[in-house]
Amino acid sequence: MSKRYDAIIVGTGIGGLICGSYLAKSGLKILMIEKHTIPGGYCTSFLRNGFSFDVGVHYLGGVRNGILGKILRELGILKDLKLVQYDPVDKIILPENEVRLRACFLDTIEEFKQCFPMQRNNLKRFFSFITQKDFLDIYKKVKNITFQEVLDDFFADYKLKASLNIFLGNIGAPASVASAIASIILFREYLLDPGYYPKGGIQELPNALVSKFKENGGEIIFGTKVFKILTKNNVIKGVVIDKNKTILADRVISNADVTRTFKELLGFRTNESLNVSRLLPTPSMVLVYLGLKAGIRNVLKEGANLYYFSSYDINSAYGNFSKNISNEKIAWVVCSFPSFHNKKIACGKDSMMILTYAPYFSVKFWDKRKKLIADKMIAKASELISGLKDYIEVNISASPITLSRYTFNRDGAFAGWLPTCEQIKPNVMPQVSSIKNLYLVGHWCAVGYLPFGGIPNVAFTGRRAAQNIVETTGKDWKYEVYKKKR
Repeated sequence: MSKRYDAIIVGTGIGGLICGSYLAKSGLKILMIEKHTIPGGYCTSFLRNGFSFDVGVHYLGGVRNGILGKILRELGILKDLKLVQYDPVDKIILPENEVRLRACFLDTIEEFKQCFPMQRNNLKRFFSFITQKDFLDIYKKVKNITFQEVLDDFFADYKLKASLNIFLGNIGAPASVASAIASIILFREYLLDPGYYPKGGIQELPNALVSKFKENGGEIIFGTKVFKILTKNNVIKGVVIDKNKTILADRVISNADVTRTFKELLGFRTNESLNVSRLLPTPSMVLVYLGLKAGIRNVLKEGANLYYFSSYDINSAYGNFSKNISNEKIAWVVCSFPSFHNKKIACGKDSMMILTYAPYFSVKFWDKRKKLIADKMIAKASELISGLKDYIEVNISASPITLSRYTFNRDGAFAGWLPTCEQIKPNVMPQVSSIKNLYLVGHWCAVGYLPFGGIPNVAFTGRRAAQNIVETTGKDWKYEVYKKKR
């Protein structure tokens, strides 16, 4: 281990890994420190009894034409990932209609038109508007409104509006709450180019980034917690890790939870520590991981992610998540099937993940209720998948407490700050902090008006921070000075 580094990165979520990979490739001396034993944050996988489970991320978007593909090509790892694109990607199931998100955007539009034939013209106008090249025109028209107002402007059909609203589950807020800007960016990122999955599981993405980082001279240590970020006269000096060991660095890049960064690791008041107290995070989740016996593919013919809702009131379903988990029956679940896209998994070792939103509450609450809520989620999924309970061989559940323990994310949040009109602003939590040479990456910081969560967006925060740092060292940024095409 070096005596001093150009930069230390706290945490190896995708934002930190991307940033570190660019910096190491630029010739800087970089150390990444991760408290877990593996890299990736929510973009990780784990094995149990021969079954492979993805922790949270179920596919990648924006690979062919989006920012994620551009980043992976620049870093030289896209070809190593061996991504496959599956189709259909998502299936939305509501009481009286079903509609699929397809690998080809034009096929997705046709799906919606077939499901809602009386809305063909309105659907054409809607999709033309949100996918137009001139994003500034979109911004001017919707910058201060919710996505519900956009839906109401284009459509009267409540079933169609509900079907579109469901996609916002990926950013943690329903249309009645979510910023129209954040929502449209989500649609552009995922509807235009969705459904990419690495052969070998989602863990292959962070693993490939670590491999490239090391190849370029970067250093990384796992199973090590950062206890303090050192400063002097408001300038970064390094970090303190286990057993009070100090590591010096000219810069620190935090991929950690931003509340912990400014309230615990720094240990003194800053503009950011005051700001985080008033900001609202996205919800947390309960996740159920099931290892399924051979034969499940005879029941489940396709591996699309299933969004299954009992009601068209999506605003209530996403907004009242405390009520959802306390009801006798769970109102909605999302089911994904990672093994269906992973040819490296042995035959008969199919895996499934079921999720729904949940509040953080307390350790005592989740110790008592986690199994009961997980059982209700399995019962809900069984309404779709005949005989599901008979196929279960492995059953593991994770609560908001679990997510918080592994990631340190505030209240187990899954996608950073809630993407409301008030919180989607460049000055909410900028990447360049008030502490000199302290930078932020990941889903807790803002780059323009991007929604906070999602792999493409957190990857972009890593690239943007790396560009900023490289340029401050006097080195040339060897890549396009890129303004994200949302």
